[in-house]
Amino acid sequence: MDQLQKQRAQESLRSYRAEQSKFKKPEDVVDPSAYRSNPLYQKGQVYGDFNYRSHYQNRDQYYRAQGYQPPAYAFGGSPSFGMFDALFLYWMLDHASNRNVAATAYNHADDPGYRKWRQEVESLAKDNPEVKAKLDELDKQVKGLQAEGKPKDAAYLPTGVSPDVALAAQALAAKKPEKTVVRFAGGQAGGWYDRYGVLFRKAAQGLDVTLTRTDGSLQNLKLLARGEADLAIVQSDVLAMIDQKLPGKDFASEQTVLYPEYVQLIANRASGITAIKDLDPKKHVVYIGPKESGTALTWLGLCEQDPKLKEVPIKHATYPEALIEVRKNPKALMMFVGGLNSPFLRKAEEEAQRSGKLRLIAVRDRNFKNKTDKHGNPIYKLVEIPKDVYPALQKGWFFSGNVHTLAVEAVLVLRTDWAKKYAGAMDALSLAVQETKPEIRRLVNTVETKTGFDVPKPDRTFSIAESR
Repeated sequence: MDQLQKQRAQESLRSYRAEQSKFKKPEDVVDPSAYRSNPLYQKGQVYGDFNYRSHYQNRDQYYRAQGYQPPAYAFGGSPSFGMFDALFLYWMLDHASNRNVAATAYNHADDPGYRKWRQEVESLAKDNPEVKAKLDELDKQVKGLQAEGKPKDAAYLPTGVSPDVALAAQALAAKKPEKTVVRFAGGQAGGWYDRYGVLFRKAAQGLDVTLTRTDGSLQNLKLLARGEADLAIVQSDVLAMIDQKLPGKDFASEQTVLYPEYVQLIANRASGITAIKDLDPKKHVVYIGPKESGTALTWLGLCEQDPKLKEVPIKHATYPEALIEVRKNPKALMMFVGGLNSPFLRKAEEEAQRSGKLRLIAVRDRNFKNKTDKHGNPIYKLVEIPKDVYPALQKGWFFSGNVHTLAVEAVLVLRTDWAKKYAGAMDALSLAVQETKPEIRRLVNTVETKTGFDVPKPDRTFSIAESR
C-alpha cells in the first residue's frame, strides 16, 4: 500500500509541475482561511489524498468534451487566481455571449481572485483587439444583470460546470478530505465475494464502505441497475447476459477482473458418472444453487450451448443443503461456481474424506468454449483443477487425477453514475483495488499457475468507460 501511495504521489507531483510549466507566471498562492467560508469553495469535494494528475485529467476532459481549446494568451499569466482556475476564467471569457456563463462574472465580481484576473485581462486587452471584444461582451452581459437587480449568488456556477473545473487545483488540495459512501454488494456470508468485500473495506482509505450480503451475481446486477449498490462482484457469464436480463446496459461500464471462478460439479460416487456428458434426464437431478445465483445462471448458459442439458431436471437449494442431498442420493448432483479453495468446497472435501461418497466430475465440452460476450470475448475457458487441490474429491480408483472443467471470471463492477459523480474518489477506490487484487487471488487460487487459466492478469484500475 505504501509503495502504491508513493507512486501515486510521485505521479501527482509530476503532473503539478508539468501544468505549472505551461504558464509564464507563478501560481497565485491561495490562503485556505480566506476561502474556507466561501459557498463556492465549500462545494468543491476532495476524497482521500488529492491527486493533481487525476484532477487535471478530469478538468481537461471536460473542455475536450466541449471541443474547447484554451487560447495561447491564457497561458501568458498565472495558472490560478485566488480560488479560481485560470482556464475556467478564460473559458468564461470565450463564452461571454452566453448569459448563463457570463453570470459568473456578475456573481463573483467582488472576489479577490476574480479581480486579479480581471486586471490581467484588462492589461491584455490594451494590445489585443480580440480580447477587448470579448471583455466588452462580458461587461455588456454583466450590466444587463445589474440592471435587472438580480441578487448575487456566491456559490454560482454556470449550469453543467463542476466546482472541480472552476476551482484551482491548489485550492482543492488545501481542503480537508471527505469520505464518500461506497455501497458494496457482495455475496453469501463467508463466500469469496463476501470476504473480498471485507478486504476492500479495510484497504479503502478515504471511503466509507458499507457491505451488503446477497444471493449472488444477478441480484448484485439488479442492485446496481436500481442504484441501490455502487460496487459489486459479478460472474463474467452473468455479465454477458446483461442485455437480455436488465435495461440500461451502460449502468455498469466500469469493470476489472479479480480472479477466475471454476465450474465445480459434485456427484455421488455410486452414480457412475465421471463427466457432465453422462447425465441422464430420466435418472438424474442437478442442484444449481439458489435462484438468481451465479451458479444457477451459469447452468442456464451451459444449457444454451448444449440443448441436451435442458432436459435434465434441476432444483434450487443452498449449497450445504444440496451437498447433503448428493451424499444421500446417488442420482443427485450439485454444481458450484466459485474460486478454488472456497470455504464451501473445503467442507465438501472434508465430507468426501469422511464418507468416501463424493467426487468431482468433468465439465468439459469444446462447444462451451464457443460462447462469447457482446465484445467477442470468450465467456468460458477450458481449464484443469490439479489433482492436489481436492485429493478426496478427485480420487480415482487408485490415484487422484486432474479434473477438466470450465472457468469464468469474477468481475468487480462499479456503477457508472458513481464514477462520474465522485470522480475525485476514484483514486482512493482504484488504490484499494490494486492492493486487494493480489491478496484475493492468493487466497482464492493458491495453485492457479497450474490451471492453464490466463491469470494473474496485469493489474488494471477503474477508468471512465472501461469495459471488459
